Amino acid sequence: MLVLINPLLINNNIELTVDLPEELAVCVQKTPIQQVLSNLLNNSIDALGNVSREKRIWISSDEDEQWIYLKIANNGPKIPDDIQRKLFQPFVTGREHGTGLGLTICKKIMENHKGNMFFRSTDNETVFILGFKKP
Repeated sequence: MLVLINPLLINNNIELTVDLPEELAVCVQKTPIQQVLSNLLNNSIDALGNVSREKRIWISSDEDEQWIYLKIANNGPKIPDDIQRKLFQPFVTGREHGTGLGLTICKKIMENHKGNMFFRSTDNETVFILGFKKP
């Protein structure tokens, strides 16, 4: 997947950092989760479009006793509060040419995998977190 977005990263002068342990493994259907990751990475690239400082995206993980968390973060602008409250609803978007369906579909895919998806957005970073239930 990262190979597919690499040209976009280069063209937009975005630094990508991947900090994942080699032993990280989740049991999922590959294609739908690739769709989720692709959507989140493309959204991050779009969010960084008008950023004049260094542009960064980083992927990391965390876990607790019940969950494995995959985090996709960027240092783009904060998602406006009025959009944050309803971000996963259909047709809600802060993008000029967005349909507002991508994150709704991603959330549904995660729910179908008995997982979850949430985010936090501040002036310094926006992080989308995918939660995968441990077996």
